[in-house]
Amino acid sequence: MPLKTSHDELPAVNLTSLIDVLFLLIIFFMAGSSFEWEQNLPVDLPQVPSTATTTPHSHGHLIYIDSSGTIWLDGSVVPGEKLAERLVAIRESTAGARVTIRGDSQCPLQSLAVVLSACRQAGIEQTGLAVRPLSVAHQREASELRMR
Repeated sequence: MPLKTSHDELPAVNLTSLIDVLFLLIIFFMAGSSFEWEQNLPVDLPQVPSTATTTPHSHGHLIYIDSSGTIWLDGSVVPGEKLAERLVAIRESTAGARVTIRGDSQCPLQSLAVVLSACRQAGIEQTGLAVRPLSVAHQREASELRMR
């Protein structure tokens, strides 16, 4: 009877390639994701025709104006009188500071004027106004009104 002189090794699964694929997927999804720390305040943005060119400011500061005229800077309420001071501090701490204004479509025009004036006083040159495109039905109505 023949005797075994060597021990059979147990089959093993090589996990190295699986771990490599896992890390590649993690890097792919991290690189493809957009991380925006935007507060979800109840702001109904004004609508404009979709033919208008809009370029959103990424990696900037957000100023919200809700329907009652309350001004929010990066998620905290700021009185209109203190907004310019806060924006100056942002400009001094951040090179090329950007501000996007997200005003409710029903907000008082006075609040928008206060925000724009504060941006000008603070020396922030890159400001944007967030809007949403009109639906197709609203665009037809607008074009029919222009034809009349």
